[in-house]
Amino acid sequence: MGFQSELDSIASVSQVRALLKRAEVRPLKLLGQTFLCNRSIVERLVSSAGINNNDIVLDVGAGIGSVTFHVSKTAKKVYSVEIDKKLANILATLVEEFGIENVEVLNTDILSLRLEELGVLNLGYKVVGSLPYYISKKIIRKFLYGKIRPSIMAVIVQKEVAKQYVSDVPKNSFLSESARVVAKVKYIQTVLKKAFYPIPPVDGAILRFEIFPKTLLNEGDLPKYMRFLRVGFSAPRKTLLNNLKSLRYKRDFLIKIFKKLKIDCHVRPQNVSTEQWINIWKEFEKYK
Repeated sequence: MGFQSELDSIASVSQVRALLKRAEVRPLKLLGQTFLCNRSIVERLVSSAGINNNDIVLDVGAGIGSVTFHVSKTAKKVYSVEIDKKLANILATLVEEFGIENVEVLNTDILSLRLEELGVLNLGYKVVGSLPYYISKKIIRKFLYGKIRPSIMAVIVQKEVAKQYVSDVPKNSFLSESARVVAKVKYIQTVLKKAFYPIPPVDGAILRFEIFPKTLLNEGDLPKYMRFLRVGFSAPRKTLLNNLKSLRYKRDFLIKIFKKLKIDCHVRPQNVSTEQWINIWKEFEKYK
């Protein structure tokens, strides 16, 4: 088997099983560990990030390297982040065995990783990865609203979560609205659960986030706006006006703002557009 074939085979069930067995490692359900074992999905995920030979890439939830090794073919530098020490050791060993010089394995929790400590990321970077489903939203939030944002993020998440990120009127959601002020989000494709080992209970999907150089709101206003959205979507079956009353605004005041903006006072949050959300919030800010 040639060098490239050996790398590609890591994205296969048989090779994943063999590597785990050799290292006496069992996937941990507690960490939601599943391994992407479908070469075409790996290729589609990586191509979605549009990686070139000048790119610095963060592979989140690197596992034993099915995505890392594919990215390393093109990227200038790859930081492979893996929280599980045994898996990180497997990956580091493979990197050394294959003599891959542009990959650095980081055995750490992505949520606690201080991106500023990787100084090169200040020059711009991209994120790829098959994310643990149970913390995927937290990971996405870290990169969308952190101080050092990537230019592109292509990740695999639970299919239902992915659908929420790209939802729009009349099925708008908190996730889609919170993302739209900082990025353009695209649903690339569904990833069947059989593409993983062990097989998870649900299908996944590839999402691509193209982060804006400048957010739709001032940076300092983003935390307040996120809290506003969370309240607005707190009870989807209620009207937006009723939800916003929990912010201690009087009903008459809310009706006045809605009429000024020509928004139906009986509208539910999932039927409110991005422009309307932003305009309502700006009106509220005028009276603080």
